[in-house]
Amino acid sequence: MTSPVTVRPALALPVRPIALGDRVWRRTHIIGIIGPIDLPSPEQMRDVLFRLAAVAPGTRLLCTLEGNRSRWRRVPGPRLAEHIDRMVRTLPGPVSGAEDASDLVEHTLRTLAEDLPLRILLGRDHVLFEMSHLVGDGQQLDPIWAELLARAADGGVPRWAGDSGPRLALPRAIAATFGRDAGRLARVVRDPQRRAVAPPARAGTAAPARAGERGSTTPGGDITAAIDAGPTATAAGADGVFATGLADPGCVIRRSGPDLLREVRAARGDRSAGRSVAGILFAATWSAVEKAGLPTPPPGMWVLFDGRRYVPVPTRAKGNFVAGIFLEPEDPGDPAAISAAMREVIDSGRPVATMAAAAARQLVPVPRQPSGSASAAAPAPTLALNYLPRLSRIGELPWQGEVSERVLGLAPTPAEGGGMTVTLAELAGCLHVSATFDAALFDREAVRMMADLLCTDPLGLLR
Repeated sequence: MTSPVTVRPALALPVRPIALGDRVWRRTHIIGIIGPIDLPSPEQMRDVLFRLAAVAPGTRLLCTLEGNRSRWRRVPGPRLAEHIDRMVRTLPGPVSGAEDASDLVEHTLRTLAEDLPLRILLGRDHVLFEMSHLVGDGQQLDPIWAELLARAADGGVPRWAGDSGPRLALPRAIAATFGRDAGRLARVVRDPQRRAVAPPARAGTAAPARAGERGSTTPGGDITAAIDAGPTATAAGADGVFATGLADPGCVIRRSGPDLLREVRAARGDRSAGRSVAGILFAATWSAVEKAGLPTPPPGMWVLFDGRRYVPVPTRAKGNFVAGIFLEPEDPGDPAAISAAMREVIDSGRPVATMAAAAARQLVPVPRQPSGSASAAAPAPTLALNYLPRLSRIGELPWQGEVSERVLGLAPTPAEGGGMTVTLAELAGCLHVSATFDAALFDREAVRMMADLLCTDPLGLLR
């Protein structure tokens, strides 16, 4: 039986606005499925959330969302037990491999909670996390998810999950990046990248990867697109279910063997080759789409850049501190061209300007545009690509069995009207591929073939 701890008075207001930089991501969720691992019981997970409430009563993890996902509402103490019961559920089915995991993610994408920032579904040896991107970007999911599982099991207090992080990170990044060189900002504004066909407010994903060995990457919107990405109309569906805008949510999860990433790193060569691991995997993904029989994607891809690199002091800024840029390399099938495009974005400071523009645009209401998903002709997929080379805290969880039996799915909600998000994560030396898409637009078998190609012969896909 769960025994709630005494909740100390919260310093946070009962209702507070969601920060503009977080609001950019209000329509994006990340679904994660992990296993097989030794798991705490549902009662232990509820207990750790009560302990979190005691040390951080205003934490966004324990709030509800309201006002078209523009406000956090703190749950009062008398209602906390009921709220936590809604947050912690039982996994609706067993998981015996990647296909079962894909099915459960698809089910979750159809039943996302409209008002909960976080929901945790526990099975016998697999756990599924349903997290709104409003909670934070990909720097957050690894420590938060792993810490909740670990502290639930050992009875500890999840202090990292309750930490709010430093303040004024974006103004400091702007000052450090453009304060001494106003011409740098002028060049960024004067040279915007081409508008992409995917709705930028939904092209984002939850987890940043690195450009080469340093730059963070995955999808969102460039400075031009961000200026057009304002608040959206209500996303609520029937019975409090979040409406993703996908007619038939699809998910494919796959895993490589242990030698694949070693071969990719060997093919990268030294710095003089101008190729990065992320560049190789992104180029292979772009080529795999056509190879699998899907329509040839536009010659570009959404890539997310971590803004923490621009803060002049070491920071682990909580919430969202990332910017999405639509890359248009000279050849999207060439790893060197993609790597060069990522380095150019990083060096220009464009991610900082994009974050500022996207946040400012949230002050101006803009009606959502029709997604076009009902079009008779299937569109070419607009790719949003993530590479996660390090999930150190998830890697330290008490895994069961062999590495070849592990399931790791990281599935963000893709953009409506033809978006396809592909997350490439490294765990115990293996590459884990998760693709999310609208199966009403793209054939599941073709997407499975694309993921299989990435997990078997990515180097063979390169130009």
